[in-house]
Amino acid sequence: PSLVIGFDIFSSGYKNLIHLMPNMDTLVSLGVISSFLYSLFSLVMVFLEKDYVHGITFSGGDPLHINNAYDVAELAKEIREKYPNKSIWLYTGGTWEIVKNMRVVPYLDVLIDGEFEVDKKDVNLHWVGSSNQRVIDVQRTLEKGEVVWHED
Repeated sequence: PSLVIGFDIFSSGYKNLIHLMPNMDTLVSLGVISSFLYSLFSLVMVFLEKDYVHGITFSGGDPLHINNAYDVAELAKEIREKYPNKSIWLYTGGTWEIVKNMRVVPYLDVLIDGEFEVDKKDVNLHWVGSSNQRVIDVQRTLEKGEVVWHED
């Protein structure tokens, strides 16, 4: 509720921050957003403790965007260390060849690369929406030095 009700404060705080003129709205915004994100992180960790949860998938938006990549890598690292038997999947619009050296990659089990392309849409494909996308077994790919497709 705080994020919705306080939209004017967040808007003002953000504008002041990007203009390098932080004020009390900026401070309040950072505090509320930090609390929200910590709560969300804690909730994810609680769910991962459940036996019926097999892992986590990073998708939506762009998990590897420059503003997200560090935090996604840190979260994947923590999940891998705390829950080594849980699978970690990541969807990206980039190709393996572009993202293979990113910090998050060693913690991933499966990477789905390539942007969804409407003209290549195929509802019969497993885990992807278009035929240009690949479902890559990251650990085997890193071992072999060439792309290895994930098998069901």
